[in-house]
Amino acid sequence: MKRINIEENIENLIIDLIAKGSEDRLIAFKPKEDTRSVDLVVKKKGEYKPPISPKQLKISSKIGRAFSTLHKATSRELSFQVNIFIGPGKTYTITKDILQESFIPDKDFYLMFIFFDEVEQDVSNIWIIPSFIFSETAELQKSEDNKATLRFETTVDIEKKDKYTRFLIDKKELGNFLLETIETKNNINFAKNSFAEDKVINLNGLKKFISEARENTYATGSKSTENPRLSGSEQLEYQKADYFYQDIYFTGSKMLTGFQIVYYNNRPIWVMNYFGGIIKKDILAFLKESLLKLSQECRFGKNCQFEKRELKYQDVGQGSLEYFSGKEQIFQKNKDVYSLTYQGGLISK
Repeated sequence: MKRINIEENIENLIIDLIAKGSEDRLIAFKPKEDTRSVDLVVKKKGEYKPPISPKQLKISSKIGRAFSTLHKATSRELSFQVNIFIGPGKTYTITKDILQESFIPDKDFYLMFIFFDEVEQDVSNIWIIPSFIFSETAELQKSEDNKATLRFETTVDIEKKDKYTRFLIDKKELGNFLLETIETKNNINFAKNSFAEDKVINLNGLKKFISEARENTYATGSKSTENPRLSGSEQLEYQKADYFYQDIYFTGSKMLTGFQIVYYNNRPIWVMNYFGGIIKKDILAFLKESLLKLSQECRFGKNCQFEKRELKYQDVGQGSLEYFSGKEQIFQKNKDVYSLTYQGGLISK
């Protein structure tokens, strides 16, 4: 049997696994038009609409971009680029290089890697990797024509743990796994994955991410999301690899309050809440400059300060990243013109 026919049969097997695992609540289908990136689309049954006409479909040659030009769905759908490997035994090593210049991550775009055991004549391993995480995790390589590629390389032997182990999905749970992702409107929750490794939180990595998130949100005037979770709030977000940061706050006529939370693999692990006074516009720019310059120190329970002309920022705190509290103030000509108290720490380990 030709390889192309074998791969088609394997894709059909995956479609059956998704339907069976979700108790027929999901439908998986292959796009009829050539999107050049999406091999499989998954959405809730009863909400499937046929693809639009070729004239309406704007085909992109960029991987990951094409699926966003499909018809507007009434509910969330997940799109997958499927990569199939066929081989014998459990010691087989698989490798796939994807051209970096044509790889564009998107929120609901995933890469699916499938290993089919030709001896057992069955799917042995399934990896599902969000495109954003893949761009951060894959090794950068050079192709024969000197172009940059993103390399997926792992072993079929699940006993040998590596950075891709947590993306392994039990084929019997595949449908239910995707159904939960669609219904909750979150990224795939690998923390619930039975194959996933339990990892101790890297405090240095966490602090570095929080500092970077703060630098790229409030400190630089980032705009609030269009649909914040809490009515009347401002919501700032930042994501990098496995980490996701949210800063949600409310501004009243006299006071301001809010909280920052960090998720790791969709699991909340760290939070900080704060309460302070409303700050005047001419002082606000100095506050943001101070937070930007002291992002590695301030609001972590350390003592730090920054001065510029007649203004002075001061943060007096105690504790560590695991549990801390403090108070920040701004003085203008030695007069207290702004103050904010905060506390926070790890909520998961």
